[in-house]
Amino acid sequence: MSKPANALLLCLLAATLGVLLAACPPAMGNVDWAAKSEQVYTKLPDATEATKLAEHGEKLFNSQACGSCHATGAARGGLMGPPLGGVGAAVTSRHAGDELAARRWMYKHIRDPQKWPGPHHGSDEYKSSAMPSYRGLQDQDVSALVEFLWTLR
Repeated sequence: MSKPANALLLCLLAATLGVLLAACPPAMGNVDWAAKSEQVYTKLPDATEATKLAEHGEKLFNSQACGSCHATGAARGGLMGPPLGGVGAAVTSRHAGDELAARRWMYKHIRDPQKWPGPHHGSDEYKSSAMPSYRGLQDQDVSALVEFLWTLR
């Protein structure tokens, strides 16, 4: 099987597992992720807390198979999803330099990427891929993923 075909297969498998492993439990219902993001991110984490969260987030990134679709550098590397290198800086720029608002947006995007789409949503380059929703993860896990993504700046 060719490298692009392998990448497609891995990404589809990861997306399927992501939906199965982190699907929204029935009890969660229709959550207001905007309000929830403000509860989770009342302030920016201090350096020590951010480091601990990022370490946990990297483990989650690997265990949730995010790397099957996303490269952590600036180059796509043949993967289905957009590369995540520099994502913290890009999101902060789209939020007029407000790092707290940027982290809240990243939290909402991970929770419900269809409702809170990224800048590549709908582009021809990524039209064949759709990020699964990670509605079933614990809040601290999502903030850990956000802090890990922040280190990819």
